[in-house]
Formats: sequence, structure tokens, C-alpha cells
Amino acid sequence: MYYKKKNETKAEWLKRNGFKQVDDKFVTYVVTGGNTYEIKEQLKQNDCVYNKLLGWHSPQQFDLAGYVFVPIFADDIYIWLPSISTMIEKDEAEAFVKETLKPYQPKREVELASSMTDSEFIGAIGDRLRKIPAVIVGKKEINSKYGLSVLYTFESGNSVLCWFTSAFKDVEVGDTILLSGTIKDKKEYGGQKQTYLTRCLFYPVE
Repeated sequence: MYYKKKNETKAEWLKRNGFKQVDDKFVTYVVTGGNTYEIKEQLKQNDCVYNKLLGWHSPQQFDLAGYVFVPIFADDIYIWLPSISTMIEKDEAEAFVKETLKPYQPKREVELASSMTDSEFIGAIGDRLRKIPAVIVGKKEINSKYGLSVLYTFESGNSVLCWFTSAFKDVEVGDTILLSGTIKDKKEYGGQKQTYLTRCLFYPVE
């Protein structure tokens, strides 16, 4: 990523972008260990700055209960280009930051709609499942930038099936239906094998 060209020195650029000089190196402290979006106003008040690579970071550590300040040095992620008075990110910068912050990220328990621990994938990608018996075990509304959607989770035999859609159906968790759908993908999540569907149709059990 290239940053806006300015007629400034390396030290000036780094200071403007949230780094401080320590001996012959420049360091910043990345705020992690929790949801920084919830405290962004507090971070701004303490002169933290934000960019896509590092998230919220500061040249100084301060008292912030529940969060951790992780030091990252400029030379590990940036290259200075004196010809245009700016920095560019190294190719490996994103991977380096992710790996450095990984031990400090909050650990979240995986929430599974189905408690099935020995599930198996069903069919092949592209196959059309037609009116298979299924029990609805999850119906979770999700509000994203694309609008309100719902994730349906089903159990059918020893398979866990998932359908992410904007179509809201008049069904509830615990209902048994006949399910048709096209296999879109297969993933493991939280140790559970899940088959993802698209273009689903629900039919009543006769």
C-alpha cells in the first residue's frame, strides 16, 4: 500500500503515523485483546491512530483495562522510499502483523447450532438434494453490510447442513421438513463437518 506523498523525512512520516523513536528504531504499540471498535472514542482521545494494517495503535502505552499493547517495529513492516518521501508495506507485512498479534487475540468459544460431534459430509459439490427429511436445529438472524439475513442449520441423518440466505421462512427450530437444496461447499467448523447448501426449498412432511 502506498501512502499519500508528502515532502517529509522518514522520522516525520513515522511520527505522523503513530510511531516513536527508541534508540535507532521506531516502534508503535498495537491495541489488542478485545473489541477496539467499542472503545474507539477513548482511543482517539489518547492520540491513538488507525490504519488497515495495524488497526488502532499508539506511540505510547497507557492504562487501558482488559487490553494489551503489543510493540511492532517499523522496519519489520515498512520500507522507506526516499525518492518519494513515503513508506510502502513489505509483501509479508500483513502476515507478520497477524502472527505477532495472534497470541493476544481474545479466544472465543465456537457456537454450533448442532451438537452433533460425528457428522459427515453429504453428496458432492453441485449435487441437488431432493426432499430429504431434515430437522431445523438453528435459525440465526445476521445483520451485515448487505442487510438482514438468516443462517438455517439442519440435521439430516448423520449430516449437518447449513443455508445462508435473505429468505425468511415460516419455520422454527425443532420443525421437521423435507429439504431440497444444491450442495455449494463443505467446511469444518469447530471440529464439525458441515455441508453448505444454496437454492433451498422447504416442503411439509406428509
